[in-house]
Amino acid sequence: MSNNILYQFYCENGYTTAGLAFEDIIKFSDIEIENTHHFIQWIFPTKYPSQSQPSSPCLTYNDLRLLSSSDIFYENFEKAVTWFLKFLERNKVWVGKYNHNQLRITRAIISIRTLHSFELASWFHQSILSIAGGGDKFSPETLGYWQDALKESTSRSAGALLGLAIGDALGAPVEYKPRGSFEEIKGYISGGQFNLPVGAWTDDTAMALCLGDSLLSQQGYSSQNLLTRFWAWAEKGENTSTGVAIGMGQNTLRTLGEFKRSGRLKAERFGSKNDGNGALMRIAPVPIFYQNDIEQAMLISSEQSYTTHASDISAECCAYCTSVIVLLIQGNGWEVALSQSAKFEWGEEISSLVNYEWREKSYQDIKASGYVLTSLEASMWCVENSKSFSEAVLLAVNLGDDADTVGAITGQLAGALYGQHDIEEKFLDKLIQRQRIYSLSQMLCL
Repeated sequence: MSNNILYQFYCENGYTTAGLAFEDIIKFSDIEIENTHHFIQWIFPTKYPSQSQPSSPCLTYNDLRLLSSSDIFYENFEKAVTWFLKFLERNKVWVGKYNHNQLRITRAIISIRTLHSFELASWFHQSILSIAGGGDKFSPETLGYWQDALKESTSRSAGALLGLAIGDALGAPVEYKPRGSFEEIKGYISGGQFNLPVGAWTDDTAMALCLGDSLLSQQGYSSQNLLTRFWAWAEKGENTSTGVAIGMGQNTLRTLGEFKRSGRLKAERFGSKNDGNGALMRIAPVPIFYQNDIEQAMLISSEQSYTTHASDISAECCAYCTSVIVLLIQGNGWEVALSQSAKFEWGEEISSLVNYEWREKSYQDIKASGYVLTSLEASMWCVENSKSFSEAVLLAVNLGDDADTVGAITGQLAGALYGQHDIEEKFLDKLIQRQRIYSLSQMLCL
């Protein structure tokens, strides 16, 4: 049996601190539901503690990783959503300016969105309003809490991280193949240099998951913690789609080896290949986590770059791309995000980006190389010259060459622009560890 109390409760017939099993709770009478106060934190866990029930669990990312791997959890969780909604249908004492069940509803919406999906949380919210006969039955404060739990930034955050993984998985099978030398990519295929199954992703997504895990575990940035997680990925295959670390660049391998030997937290220059795109490909967790502080997001994005790349150009590209993603997550359109990002002080190295020189390039001029500046130019060009998430990412991976990474960078930008709503189900359905990636994005933006 797991030692995780939420996993035990939902998946292994475990008990709450009051000695109640999941099956006990969903058999409550209406009076028991109304008068029992501690069960809601178990049925709908969030990261927020309960002041009235301090012994109730707070959702952590370790909980989420365990729960998101269990079909039993999702079966029971969906059962719990339906059960609570039926109670609210039968008993409308909560319809009015204030009732304690409205706090329960807020918690439920946040929990459903985090642990399951934005779609189910939105359906639950709309069902609540329908049962009540409209939003005018509630106080503006209550409506504000519910709307805030489903704000658009949560969908754009999910889009950015899922988009990274989707672009990576679409491009991996044609990585290093020259443009035009392979059949047009229209969806997931298997194969490539690593002989990956359909929907599998590479180092781009794996390192992004390490970065997201680190930000959550530290509640902020730590080079030491991040590099420790990168080493666990490289050595033990943690945070991979296949159980094995693949796609690791020479820069990353060398710097991780130096970290393990000496504890060095910053990469050293070596040879001529310091300006690769390996730090840019993984940045999505940073703008999601720091979406309310754009300057901090830019700083952290730059710092995480230096852990594996001794390159000012890489750090600048990471900071610039992060500023664009933050502005997109905040609800700005593409043009506004670019113009607002251009107002920050940038070095000469990326002036071609800030001055939109990439806009003048033709399809033939765009390069999908491993050089960080051209990778970012190609990704921005793909977003600029498309009208949907799918169109942008497919345009990127069909450039060939470093297809998985240009796809991952494009996916972050396009996902933040269009939100998860715009991602076709065919790209989500076959994505390995889709639920975990989604839930990580939601934990990062809580």
